[in-house]
Amino acid sequence: MRIQLTLDSNQDDDGYLRGFIKYAFMEYTFVPEAKVSVGLMPYPWAAYIYNNVWPYLMMERGFFSYWNVYSTADFGASFLGSALNDHVFYQSAVFNGEGFKTPETEKHKEYVALAGVKLGNPDSVNGSLAGQYSYQSADEGVIKSVASGGGVLNIWKVKLGGEYQYATKTMHEGNFPEVDPKKYPEGFFAALKAKEGASKLLSEDQDVHYGGYAGYLVVSLHEKLDLVGRYDFYDPNFSSKYKNDGVSMWMSGLVFKLPAGVQAGIDYREYDFQAKNLDDDHNREMVPERVIYSHWKIPF
Repeated sequence: MRIQLTLDSNQDDDGYLRGFIKYAFMEYTFVPEAKVSVGLMPYPWAAYIYNNVWPYLMMERGFFSYWNVYSTADFGASFLGSALNDHVFYQSAVFNGEGFKTPETEKHKEYVALAGVKLGNPDSVNGSLAGQYSYQSADEGVIKSVASGGGVLNIWKVKLGGEYQYATKTMHEGNFPEVDPKKYPEGFFAALKAKEGASKLLSEDQDVHYGGYAGYLVVSLHEKLDLVGRYDFYDPNFSSKYKNDGVSMWMSGLVFKLPAGVQAGIDYREYDFQAKNLDDDHNREMVPERVIYSHWKIPF
């Protein structure tokens, strides 16, 4: 039996650094090919991405979490298994469905299933492919499902990976059908709604499909230094009727591996918006945003 407690911190919009419990779960191994976990634990997709595809959560969360498609962790129970000498892995889980930062507010749960395969030779070229499907219904009749797919290829000192998210959410009559990931500038969707007009509001309850993709790159320059790169594209509505609403983000940076497990990172990133002009005045309001971040990971 194994018990894991993981603490984390982030900076809120008010500038304060706040700590929180990210994982707190118990894991019991029946046999090497079967494990059961209970508690506040990572989603199966989160565990796959951070353990295989994008190892530097300290630099930024994976696409699925950064763009708020779903949370990194939640309260629940899961079964993890493997077969064919660990070349095939699978996991099923039931979660509250509210995310680890939100208390449970309703009786409905989220059901998750993941399956994947490991490819190649661990000592040379290798990689893996995986897919996940989650389903959740809510008291208000809002149904949310997410289909996830991705993989990674490891060649020499290069790790190249990616993920794709196709999410579905039922939105009610009268809403503007754009799923806000809370990453756009304040007032963006209100301005877009005003520009599109009442004809683009939902005339009845309707499923809205949204999501996007990310590509990840990690290059080992030295045993103590990695180069990282990433490209994201998020679309708040895949429908061709709602165009020029997507946003892209690319980043490039370095991770320094210091003594005692400490890691320091720095990255430059740029956000660019498909919508260049929101009020037809021939002036570009949505200019690219450019930011430099520093990051630290200090184990204790």
